[in-house]
Amino acid sequence: MHEWKKKLQDPERFDPFADRTARDIRNSLSEAFVAALTAKDPEQYLNVAQKWKEQNLSSLYADYIGDRLLCYKNVFDAVQTGGINDPLQQAIFVWN
Repeated sequence: MHEWKKKLQDPERFDPFADRTARDIRNSLSEAFVAALTAKDPEQYLNVAQKWKEQNLSSLYADYIGDRLLCYKNVFDAVQTGGINDPLQQAIFVWN
């Protein structure tokens, strides 16, 4: 296989600015996380993550999804435990 084809098929790092699949994963997960916070239902982002995982993507993408799920769980739990309903206050948790 030509080196340039390999690079197109298997990127070396998760880069949503240069890789369409990475961008789609990032955008769909972040949109689902916002929906989860609004609905107070983590299944919103868990379902989207599961759909990506079912595609058996490379470990690069799987690792990113796993990292996002851990971060989202921590933020979601903190927001729910703290009873933080104001979107601006929730944004502080998301940002940090």
